[in-house]
Amino acid sequence: MVYVDSIAQKELIMYAKLSYRVLLIEDDPSDAHLVSRYLKLSTDVGFELTWVVSLSEGLAQLQKNEHDILLLDLSLPDSKGLETVKAIRSSTHFSLPLIVLTGHDDTGFALDILESGVQDYLIKGRFDGDALIRAIRYALHRSKLEQSLHEAEERWRFALEGAGDGVWDWNLLTNEVFYSPRWKALLGFSEDEIDNDVNEWEKRVYPLDLPIAIANIQAHLDGRVDSYDCEHRLMCKNGQWRWFMDRGVVVSWTDMGLPQRMIGTLSDITNRKNMEQELQQSKQFAVSTIDALSAHICVLDKSGAIVAVNRAWREFYQNNAGASSNCISVIDSNYLAVCDCTTDDSSEQAAQMAAGIRSVMKGDMDVFEMEYPCHSEHEVRWFNARVTPFNDNTEYIVVAHEDITERKQAEARDCLLIAALEAVGHGIVITDTSARIEWANPAFGKLTGYTLEEALGKAPKDLVKSGKQDSLFYDDMWQTIRSGKTWCGELINKRKNGDLYDEELTIAPVTDDKGKITHFVGIKQDISERKRLEAELIQLATTDPLTGLPNRRHFMERLGEEINRSERNNAHQVAVLMLDLDNFKKINDRYGHAVGDRVLKHFSAILRKELRKIDTVGRLGGEEFGIFLPETSLSDAGVFAERLRQELAQTPLLADGQSIVTTVSIGISELISKDIQADSVLIRADQALYRAKKNGRNRVEFYNGS
Repeated sequence: MVYVDSIAQKELIMYAKLSYRVLLIEDDPSDAHLVSRYLKLSTDVGFELTWVVSLSEGLAQLQKNEHDILLLDLSLPDSKGLETVKAIRSSTHFSLPLIVLTGHDDTGFALDILESGVQDYLIKGRFDGDALIRAIRYALHRSKLEQSLHEAEERWRFALEGAGDGVWDWNLLTNEVFYSPRWKALLGFSEDEIDNDVNEWEKRVYPLDLPIAIANIQAHLDGRVDSYDCEHRLMCKNGQWRWFMDRGVVVSWTDMGLPQRMIGTLSDITNRKNMEQELQQSKQFAVSTIDALSAHICVLDKSGAIVAVNRAWREFYQNNAGASSNCISVIDSNYLAVCDCTTDDSSEQAAQMAAGIRSVMKGDMDVFEMEYPCHSEHEVRWFNARVTPFNDNTEYIVVAHEDITERKQAEARDCLLIAALEAVGHGIVITDTSARIEWANPAFGKLTGYTLEEALGKAPKDLVKSGKQDSLFYDDMWQTIRSGKTWCGELINKRKNGDLYDEELTIAPVTDDKGKITHFVGIKQDISERKRLEAELIQLATTDPLTGLPNRRHFMERLGEEINRSERNNAHQVAVLMLDLDNFKKINDRYGHAVGDRVLKHFSAILRKELRKIDTVGRLGGEEFGIFLPETSLSDAGVFAERLRQELAQTPLLADGQSIVTTVSIGISELISKDIQADSVLIRADQALYRAKKNGRNRVEFYNGS
């Protein structure tokens, strides 16, 4: 049986009012007629009602795709409870706004309903026409926002996938995880080979890495760190273990303040890990080999400067420091310059040594050898010197002695390591223990705007510090790295041109063979775009696009948090106000919706000016607003409301040469110990608002318990 009741009146058409097509699935005729009567009483929105009495008839109607919103009874002849919602959602694919009409007044049941994809629910016998209209408007608005949010999410997912990163989206309440096609492809799987379950990730993490990854996730969920960041191994389809950088952040919470949704990315860093290991092994091999030789060995560059020496060279210099003016020791000392400047009895041998070195450098000789004395205060020593190219590379030569001097232990200059670090896309900077920069790669210059020459000898804080982090932030960082631990975090830094940017920074201490910290290595990455995308998502989810005020959802979340705070502190007073602009429909009818929007913005600006920092305001729908005032008694709330009412009445909006006077009606209630959810106190404030409207508008009324 299908019953169609059109309530679109001629005057509604004449004034070009909104009109919505409503499908009601309700087997109780009295409830259906009550809904129909409420919709007919609407003065600013038109409704066309289609009523059916069973789920099967409703599904048939939905196939026509002719409705804007669905009102659904959960107790039907052919379906009961949440199964009814699931059947509807299976048919509509979550695209149609849905309001449930139920006789159950149970919080747990209500949460189950909302989590199943319902925009709102109303308890039969406890709502009037205004509540029904507000619920419909809210459901339509929320559905539109959810669609916009979905589209935004698709855009940022596409951007991340295009950058080569896999994306995951974790529902922490159900443990369902969306793994993007790129995420699966990084492990060698097709889209249909991995289920949407967190276990798909857990069972592939390397066993020794799993506890670390879980601990990092928990640290973020507990609020101890701003984001989840972890390098770990994953088993690929071909059975190989590969290294990945896993990052994520919680983007939404439940009404109780618990983490609800977490989004992250997965990047393959296997090549980087392998290169780091190979470079370390190569360096250790080279150092171990040359130190194991009994000969005193040094390596010179094309200018004659010493770039590397072995342990035997160092030990000789330590035993003979200061014994001879031509005792060559330090890396970066110029061997040829010392030879050229020698004027004592060994000057002839020094000149011969310099000539032989230059011949090998030019390629005129493959090997040069000679014996020469080296004088000290106590004895004369003869040394055999052998000069050869460095591994057929004429850029460097090797000078090997028996008993040659070393005055300074040099830092090994591993060409492969330097080349790899310079090719890395992240900015890398090496400092001494006082944070003075000793080296930085080209990516550091690209990120900060400073050349290596400009940065050398300076501390990063003197170059890029923005002042956006307090001293406690840096104290924690220094305490971590000075204790020998790696510090990871996000901060805002400043480029040379003054531009601010978001940076992900990792600082690791470097120790010598005795465990003493000698340097710090910082790895810097610009994450401004990622932070911008995150901010856009939060903005879409929490803000009313017209007024810029918190939307209904965000306002209700904040009010829920205030209720939790009141439960912990019985002396905590919170006043709640419901506000409704008087005769707003007439303003729209007379001046047009564009002016109506300006009135809403005008009122929002007055609200911002009057509120304290601790107060919270939200646009709940249409011309209706909500405010809660922490640490505020009812009497003080009344003074505030009266001041706000007078300010609006005395501040007309100037639009197109006309002065538009607007007034507001305000209802006030307060949180009480029995309030366990935000709707309770809002209902009381709304009843007080209703009385203010009934008593002539442009007034303030308190909830009196009736």
